[in-house]
Amino acid sequence: MLRQGHAVRFTSTSFSWNFSFGGRGVGTLRCKLAALKPSALDRKRRQYAEKSAKPHYSRGLSANVWEDVSIKVTKARGNTGSGISENDFREWMKVSLDLSATPPERCIDTELGTLILDSRFAGHTYLKGLRINGYGNEYILGYNLLQGEIDRDRKSLGTEREESRLVGGIWDKVIISGNDEAIDAYLKLFRDHKECTDLKLTKTNLTQPAVQVLWSRIRAVAPETFFCIEADSPDAQHETTVSWCCMISCK
Repeated sequence: MLRQGHAVRFTSTSFSWNFSFGGRGVGTLRCKLAALKPSALDRKRRQYAEKSAKPHYSRGLSANVWEDVSIKVTKARGNTGSGISENDFREWMKVSLDLSATPPERCIDTELGTLILDSRFAGHTYLKGLRINGYGNEYILGYNLLQGEIDRDRKSLGTEREESRLVGGIWDKVIISGNDEAIDAYLKLFRDHKECTDLKLTKTNLTQPAVQVLWSRIRAVAPETFFCIEADSPDAQHETTVSWCCMISCK
């Protein structure tokens, strides 16, 4: 498989996995499995057994085709190929949560995805662990979405509405769960970042139970404070309730 001047080879379970586009449609991704010859596989097993039997043996970063999954990226043949610098490789690693040198802390999981409170991942959006360019380019917090479809260049989800539904759903479930740290983080967004994308994409997606949890938390942390609604919406009772999250305190 060739991608941006690089050749990519996958090996696993004693097979080479060769990907290419073609078939019935130009945009169809095909995978052809080629089994390693038995004689070659036996030779590799014997070589590994001999090496591993030696004192102080260290396997290092070598992969065994019969038990490991390996991905090898090299310069493609011909003039169109390009080499890989260490900086490029380290940048690639940043797109995956699993490959991060220091995985995110303070994560809250839901069936729709994960809310990432770790400031090192602020503003990052991921789809199933791989970073994408979300529609929200002004996110304050991080999100790892577990649903959604995307193109092969991993630019963004199909629609902004889909991203809004997922991010809003994550917040709704996290708030209802009663996680005080997450609830305080959400209220802090209203206090310090009223125009952030986190709020724009979620405040109309919160359910009544989530809003009630927010209101209860507000009253618990500031029992002696008088609150008033900053802006009331005549359209629906739910919208008016959600607007409570935009309250200002008057003493």
